[in-house]
Amino acid sequence: FDAQATVFLTRASLGAALISQMPHLEELWFVMLPALNRNRIFIDFTANGGVFDYARFKQDTTFANASFGSILSCTQALFEGSAMFPDAKCETGLFQETRFRNENVVDFSNAVFDETLVFDGAAVDGPVSFERAKCGNSFMLRGAHFANKVSFYRATVEQLIFNGTHPFQLESLDLRNCTFDVREETVQLELIDRQDPMTFTMAPYTQLA
Repeated sequence: FDAQATVFLTRASLGAALISQMPHLEELWFVMLPALNRNRIFIDFTANGGVFDYARFKQDTTFANASFGSILSCTQALFEGSAMFPDAKCETGLFQETRFRNENVVDFSNAVFDETLVFDGAAVDGPVSFERAKCGNSFMLRGAHFANKVSFYRATVEQLIFNGTHPFQLESLDLRNCTFDVREETVQLELIDRQDPMTFTMAPYTQLA
């Protein structure tokens, strides 16, 4: 379809897949209010913004190479299937109190957030990949909970913000070649214990002490 303004899907129910492969819709805002759907596939999707607040994704969801301009908001959304955001792009990503209830990898690999990525209060059951992802300003993880492994391999983040509460499990982090800044001293020390011993060891630093 050809859209020039905001698109609303209010309480939509789709029996199969919603596939959006639209190259450039510069004036489009895509807004979905609470909906029960099956597969959602957004491939090479371009819009000024995407709002999926309170949405429920019952099956797999893919935002491969999707560009949402100023904002991608999934506040208090529920992902019951796989959640894939590889190569997604926007200025600000909002995943406040978002729930990922699938054991498959939540994929943010190569995603780019020019300003801020907010995971405050988010809960993720399966492993997460932020490999080679970029966040130009803050990645907020206040009150978040990751129940499985999290990879920041080769990721670039200006600042990780925890507000004193660590969201990662022991020996679950891969921070190899990751560039980031953490200004909370207690969290800095805890990050060492959170790293996967298969990918990180303190031995070289102990020898230098």
